[in-house]
Amino acid sequence: MRFRLCILAILFFASQPDTVFSHPHVFIDNSIKIVFSKEGLAGFEVMWVFDEMFSSMLVHDFDKNMNGKFEAAEIEQVKNGAFSNLRKFQYFTYIKINGKPFGVQFVKGFSATIEKDKVSYHFFVPCHVRAICSFKEVKISIYDKSFYSSLFLTKSPVSFQNASSYDYQYNIGKNTNEPYYFGQIYPEELTIKFRIKDE
Repeated sequence: MRFRLCILAILFFASQPDTVFSHPHVFIDNSIKIVFSKEGLAGFEVMWVFDEMFSSMLVHDFDKNMNGKFEAAEIEQVKNGAFSNLRKFQYFTYIKINGKPFGVQFVKGFSATIEKDKVSYHFFVPCHVRAICSFKEVKISIYDKSFYSSLFLTKSPVSFQNASSYDYQYNIGKNTNEPYYFGQIYPEELTIKFRIKDE
């Protein structure tokens, strides 16, 4: 068990010095739900779907009764053993509000599921931005700067919740201003603009 957890730590959580080259060992399909409240933006509901190899390691280590699903106690063990350490890396989540960085210090509602031999993580990133009559802009990128994990947006990566009171628009592109992995890779960036609807 200790050996397997060390492997998880190396593959998923390790942060290497800039002088050491790495390449992805974990591949993650990433999708984002943009959640609004009565005041404006409430945050982002994130889902990660892991590749089959890493998923099998998680299942082997944390599905204790081998029934093909994570139960409440097992989810807590997944969280403590293979997720919470990501707080050191802002949960791979980088946000800017009107051009100013917003540090992700915590997330809510973590859960983990097993479906078709793949493990998914689900969690909510609080990011409260009050809506006004003019557009505000929020950018979000989710990536691992160490490049041990490679995160890709899915084919339909963006959805909205409670958005009927707002005018909004979004686009997905590359952030060419902040490359990582020795300047070789540009992170995918989701840009959302929103305001209160004119009555």
